[in-house]
Amino acid sequence: MARISAITVNFGGSSFLQKAAASLLPFLREEEGELLVYDNGPEDDGLPAVIESSPLVRLVAGERNASFAQANNVCAAQSTGGRLLFFNPDIRAEEGAAAALLRFMEENPRCGAVGPRLVDGEGAVEISRAADPGILSEAALRILHSLPLFLRSLLWERKAPLRTGWVSAAAMMVRRDAFESVGGFDDRFPLYFEDADLCARIRSAGWSVWYSPLSTMVHSRGHAARREDRSGAGRRLSPVEVSYRKGQLLYYAKHRGPIEQALLRAHLRRKLRRHPAALAEILHWPTLHKATER
Repeated sequence: MARISAITVNFGGSSFLQKAAASLLPFLREEEGELLVYDNGPEDDGLPAVIESSPLVRLVAGERNASFAQANNVCAAQSTGGRLLFFNPDIRAEEGAAAALLRFMEENPRCGAVGPRLVDGEGAVEISRAADPGILSEAALRILHSLPLFLRSLLWERKAPLRTGWVSAAAMMVRRDAFESVGGFDDRFPLYFEDADLCARIRSAGWSVWYSPLSTMVHSRGHAARREDRSGAGRRLSPVEVSYRKGQLLYYAKHRGPIEQALLRAHLRRKLRRHPAALAEILHWPTLHKATER
């Protein structure tokens, strides 16, 4: 039985995954861990080399093109570790980063999830934790993103761990007991907001969620889907943006009140008015009508 189960979802990103696996395998060997890879995309010629690179790496079979949440849940169900390290293939752990997350979790028995400090390929800090998503908190994040990099880093960087609403699933360690107590990721989320939803439910179950700058991981963002705002005239709305908005609406339906839900819908009607077909798909997404079931 593994002590740590590192879990990732591959979508044609084996060139990134090779580096990610190489950065985590020394830690997994030391901690008697395992690395589970869910192959979720098109044929990837480089994936067999990753799987064969170590006996600790295991390929998990499942439905192709599953949601990020579904794929991670399948891996978690087949894993054996008491601690689950979810990470994107384009993550590279700096030396000691994964061990620092594990140490923090061991020292804080009620910590249900903890995320590291994420930086991009040039060392600039990413915003990978925040208060629960809502009208005000999302507006504050948009303002923060618009600031010059040096000012954003000055306002955002922390030296000590702190409690937070959510941490990014690009890299997060979750206690299995906490994960299973809330039923894992809500697999109705198509893309985005599944991490914030998981963290909200973990906290509601009596656990805490933390951000730890004592651990740093590099997020190349070359493989993970980027959300692009294509709402301008003459541009089609990207599938990623549609999925983002569906996840946002589902999160609000589960965790925010009717006023904030109405404000979000009004905002989307204005923002996406040039894309009536996509807007109708987003606003009338069937899953939203079942948002209170979990």
